[in-house]
Amino acid sequence: MMADAEHGMFDMVVVKDISRFARNTVDLLQNVRKLKALGIENQFLTANMTSMGNSEFVLTIFGALAQEESANTSKRVKFGKKMNAKKDRAPNIVYGYDKTIGDYFNLAINEEEAAVIRQIYQWYIQDGYGEAKISNFFNERGA
Repeated sequence: MMADAEHGMFDMVVVKDISRFARNTVDLLQNVRKLKALGIENQFLTANMTSMGNSEFVLTIFGALAQEESANTSKRVKFGKKMNAKKDRAPNIVYGYDKTIGDYFNLAINEEEAAVIRQIYQWYIQDGYGEAKISNFFNERGA
């Protein structure tokens, strides 16, 4: 986006929420400043703000709040995954397995996908191939 901005490909960036524009306050302010210098306005819909109309102080406060909320969301997700793992609950979608209808946390082996996983393990463990070589094998096959 920043490269396109430098080439004058647009004159406004419209983002639903500040947290979708930048992951932290420093990046938010740096990018807003760069775009402002290029004459490009940012509009943040949920905050009802624009980069041209609001002070940097207000953007900093909203950016810090968005950064903190993002960190808290990450902590909650990690906590939930950890708790499910302690209860031997599998995630909803796992390559090599199919969701069992009516049983959210137990999965059934998908033999076709499991064969791919077995092949990856063989190449990695037994043949000593690295991830790049294994990836190339699949790309060559069109998989």
